[in-house]
Amino acid sequence: MSIGWKLIGFCRSLILLYAILSLTHETIDRGIIQLFGYLTNQVSISSSNRIVGTYLGWVFLAICGVGFSIPLRWVTTKMDALLSNRLRTNLFDRVLRQSPEFFHDYDPGHLNAIINQMTIETEMTLRQIIVDPILQFVVLAGTTGLVSYNFIQLHKEPLDIFGLQVPSWAIPPIIVALALFSPYLISKIGDHIRTASKAVQTYMLSLSSLVTGATQSPEEIQAMEAERIFSEKHNVSLDQSLKARLRQTITIETVNLLNRLPTLLIEIALLGFAVWLVLKPGGNARPGDVVAVLLLAPMLMSPIQSLSGYLVMASSSWPNIEQVISILESRSKTEEQPGAKETQVATPTIEARNVAFSYEPDSPQIFNGLSFTVPPEKTTGLVAKMGQGKTTFF
Repeated sequence: MSIGWKLIGFCRSLILLYAILSLTHETIDRGIIQLFGYLTNQVSISSSNRIVGTYLGWVFLAICGVGFSIPLRWVTTKMDALLSNRLRTNLFDRVLRQSPEFFHDYDPGHLNAIINQMTIETEMTLRQIIVDPILQFVVLAGTTGLVSYNFIQLHKEPLDIFGLQVPSWAIPPIIVALALFSPYLISKIGDHIRTASKAVQTYMLSLSSLVTGATQSPEEIQAMEAERIFSEKHNVSLDQSLKARLRQTITIETVNLLNRLPTLLIEIALLGFAVWLVLKPGGNARPGDVVAVLLLAPMLMSPIQSLSGYLVMASSSWPNIEQVISILESRSKTEEQPGAKETQVATPTIEARNVAFSYEPDSPQIFNGLSFTVPPEKTTGLVAKMGQGKTTFF
């Protein structure tokens, strides 16, 4: 997570602007609903001038809510692009400084997928688990306060619940506290999502490696008549990738179902309490207060569902995040450490003795009795026609 905080710190001002715009947008949405409820209350008791003024205020907020999405989307896109580019630059620079053995573990296909795809997913996930939860908790607190205010308007006297005197404003915070069990449940079953996502990542990297290698040397594959071998291997990898992705989809959708059910039940309970307060003797509920509670209830659950969604996203993306972070934190195994002793380098030699090779027993032999010696400390070129096995040998 330290890398995430360092990455976020790269554009603090833009993130601050993103937070301000996001909270303002959420405030406008809730203000539209609250003002609509107020307008409903004023229809039968206020003068026409006051009703018109309230209506114009509601129209202004509604238009602002629609137009506000454009700058918010622009800031979000620019922020994600800058952060992902920063991450890709750091990762690319780290790869360029790696020692040769690193490229035996990560072939060009793997590195292409990691640098150009996984970094974007990593940046978005880190932003969603570092920045967005803070904003969602602020939105949750504000929405809870707004719903509590409307509950007070529904019933100002304390309620007798199981022999306890409970003020009406305390009902929404209690329900929200119960609803927070949903993100906690998602965090406990995140291992299943990570396991399924790890399998998807493995097959995705395997496919990327296979396609990259094949497209870099198509003439040699054709010369060795190995098209069928590569095609069969590609089809097998596609089938394995499809099965892994289907398992991941089932796992994630199961978790999403577990996420939606508790919040739906909590929303039903919240609206049930509102209806009970309206029907309870001694209640002085107004139509606008009821409308406000009915429209605010889904918005009250929205931040909780978002928090659970961030946990699902983090669990599904964590294998990719670990892959990116492991390369960022890796060091070349051949770089000299302070106080390292001088080592003697042996004279490099390359020699082939009667090498015979073919891809399959019944396929044409690429090498048959190949023998040669490369002189040490000299630049030597291996010259042959296309498809005669230069790349295959090395």
